[in-house]
Amino acid sequence: GIHLGAALSHIHEQGFVHLDVKPWNAVVVRGRPVLFDLGTARRPGLLPRRIGTRPYMAPEQCEPGRVGTATDVFGLGVTLYEALTGELPFPGPAPGRPYPQLRADPVPPRRHVATLPAGLEGLLLDCLSPRPNDRPPLARLLPALHTFIRGGPPMWPPGFHPG
Repeated sequence: GIHLGAALSHIHEQGFVHLDVKPWNAVVVRGRPVLFDLGTARRPGLLPRRIGTRPYMAPEQCEPGRVGTATDVFGLGVTLYEALTGELPFPGPAPGRPYPQLRADPVPPRRHVATLPAGLEGLLLDCLSPRPNDRPPLARLLPALHTFIRGGPPMWPPGFHPG
């Protein structure tokens, strides 16, 4: 998740938003996930039409509106939720209601994986807030995610401290 978030940070620094963060748009190269498929990338602002993949779309993408960096945080949140639980955070679509994220709260991830740390559950739920301004910026989210890493190669190079 941190690697995908770092890729999103870079995309955002270039003045774009990805708008289709999902597991299928990440590949593992030399043990590290890499975000790709920038075909949906746009400048932040008003979307004239829906862009993205339904279960991973932020509410502001479901009813064309103003998208920004928080839109990608939502997609990253759905992706991380699914990676950690094997489930999507919102109930499936219903007839005439293809976007449950517009009307339902996400299922708390610890209902699927009781051993998930409460702090990590809180971060995921913050990412899935229906209000873009309530989602954490990547600059705060990535170091917070880093505190939950239990093993594997270090994310940050020696001597570098995020924040």
